[in-house]
Amino acid sequence: MRQSRFALNLMLLAALAAGALAQEPETHRYTSPEASSSGMIGGKKITVEYYTPSMHGRKIFGELVPFGKVWATGANTATKITT
Repeated sequence: MRQSRFALNLMLLAALAAGALAQEPETHRYTSPEASSSGMIGGKKITVEYYTPSMHGRKIFGELVPFGKVWATGANTATKITT
């Protein structure tokens, strides 16, 4: 019984480790350029950091992305808003 519990815990640990490794960010051949913008609203500075959409000479609609589907622009990382 004790050995089977140990084996079960070991398998669970291995599964969790494999899941964590699967979360490593992929490097893509095409990345969108970084951009940011900031301004003052009510005397407070607000900054928005994002990635701009870039086609890199590719034809997006109808080839890379089928018509009727959404093209995820600037999809490197999520937009960050700092207040």
